[in-house]
Amino acid sequence: MNFKHSLIVFIFLFFHQTLLSAVKSEDFYRVFSSGTLNEINLCIRDLESEVPSSRINAYRGALMMKKAGFEKVPKIKLNTFKLGHRLLETEISNDPDNTEFHFLRLAVCERAPGLLNFKKNLHEDRNQIIKGFRKLETGLQYWIEQYCKHSTILTIKDLQ
Repeated sequence: MNFKHSLIVFIFLFFHQTLLSAVKSEDFYRVFSSGTLNEINLCIRDLESEVPSSRINAYRGALMMKKAGFEKVPKIKLNTFKLGHRLLETEISNDPDNTEFHFLRLAVCERAPGLLNFKKNLHEDRNQIIKGFRKLETGLQYWIEQYCKHSTILTIKDLQ
């Protein structure tokens, strides 16, 4: 087998495996919106087995922040939240125009206790979501619209 043929086989196998194991956005958002601690842990584990990417890191960060709400010990709760926050913030810093990442941060931080001081970007996130909403995939638009039904920061009317 020559080098070119070997390379083609390797690329095919790599992408085939990646596509088979990829956590679907729909599964992530189902868990993110109403998952139990067990579902969150399973989804985080699945994400950790993925090939690292900005999206995977942002999803992991958002789920860790949500997981913090289930923790009983205050120090563990805070550390879990901060670790997830760092992951998500890194991805937003690397791609500040990514509307999905701003949505994830808004969805978690809107419900975070005020004393954590993580609410400072809510209006920035809201504006980015409004600006980029129509360019998003239909599936993600659906999850954002569902979130709007319970949000005090972002409404469905804002998105029209």
